[in-house]
Amino acid sequence: MFPRSAPLAAALTLVLSAPLLAQAPAAPAAVGSYVPDLATLVRRPASDLQDVVERFTADRYALLWRWDVPYSATRRALQREFYADWLARTDAIAFDSLSEGGRVDWLLLRGRLRLEQSLLGEEDHFIAETAPLVPFANTVFDLAEARRNLETMDPAATADSLARLAARIDTARRAVEAALASPAGQGGARPDKLAAYHAAQLLESLRGTLDRWFKFYDGYDPLFTWYATAPYKKVDDGLKAYRRLLREHIVGAKEGEDEPIVGRPIGREAMLADLAAEVIPYTPEQLVAIAQREFTWSENEMKRAAREMGYGDDWRTALEKVKTDYVPPGRQPDLVRDLVREAIAYVESHDLVTVPPLAQDMWRMEMLSPARQKESPFFLGGETIWVSYPTDSMSEEDKLMSMRGNNIHFSRATAFHEMIPGHELQGFMSQRYAAYRNAFATPFYIE
Repeated sequence: MFPRSAPLAAALTLVLSAPLLAQAPAAPAAVGSYVPDLATLVRRPASDLQDVVERFTADRYALLWRWDVPYSATRRALQREFYADWLARTDAIAFDSLSEGGRVDWLLLRGRLRLEQSLLGEEDHFIAETAPLVPFANTVFDLAEARRNLETMDPAATADSLARLAARIDTARRAVEAALASPAGQGGARPDKLAAYHAAQLLESLRGTLDRWFKFYDGYDPLFTWYATAPYKKVDDGLKAYRRLLREHIVGAKEGEDEPIVGRPIGREAMLADLAAEVIPYTPEQLVAIAQREFTWSENEMKRAAREMGYGDDWRTALEKVKTDYVPPGRQPDLVRDLVREAIAYVESHDLVTVPPLAQDMWRMEMLSPARQKESPFFLGGETIWVSYPTDSMSEEDKLMSMRGNNIHFSRATAFHEMIPGHELQGFMSQRYAAYRNAFATPFYIE
């Protein structure tokens, strides 16, 4: 039940009679229409490098599947050699002899390889930054990689290693506690907030790695369980306590509270590298200028709409009025359903884009939890559309914010963006046409 306190009750009174769109059930298409005309699919591949791209994708997956210990030096070294060898082999391909699709794939593949090399450099920096706070990480990496290498495990020696690891974790935690307790300029230096944030991330990753390692032996090797259970628990408790110390006392992230924003500007050169990886031929300054031009256009359009609503150039007041036009709690799924159907009918009636029958029928709907709505206040989409709207556990303020932010007019734009002709149709098509190019996935394709 939603509490019928005065402000919320008054707000609901305004919308209880709000009409919904047509609610006639949509019959699914005949199953036969789900099968495409295969004659249109039996054709020569668009690229003579398709097999090359598919081989890279499969081999990279296999490499990361086998060496799966996150952040380990072994994994990074193997990846670095793998990408360097792939770049060298692509150099041997005669670019001018390729088809147009092959040239596209050659450029995309080399761009992906260089991006992976750049990401390895960032991971190197991450490990170097966190090493002073987490000097014991290699012990965890060594245990996990010994298991992956199928080395015979010595239970007693392993228990000794865990005991030493627990002691090193305790020493690192006490050093940070001493630095926090010391007056400014005395004792050890207080850890940098970003370094502490990254160290906390690494500690959580190490816990996961050790958990998988421990469960592999526990119960299957009686001597391991006998020797290692107690020291492993001490290690796990130590990692948890150390992570909590870093997050709460340096990062400022209290358990159960919203995450603080922690970060450091990456700088112009890093931005240029990221733009090059996405094949965007603009500098950051040019993009800011384009954004400013588009913002000015958008603001002028909002003023024009405000004048049509009778508010003059006061677009902010007009916007607040729009936010009050929402459906009652419990009716948002109906609204979103009908908006998605409206979008499909619109693009088909205007012959804007082909919507395969299976794409029309395959999507489904779920509701966003109150917790997820804190980070995704508007609904999300793809094969599933996740609807954001109030629940009875929310505060009155959060309920009103959810309804206002997901009003009928905002929801129309969001439904089209998330489903058809947006994310759901984009994802559907990308899985069926030149799907081998998923190796070059980019957020700019979808967003």
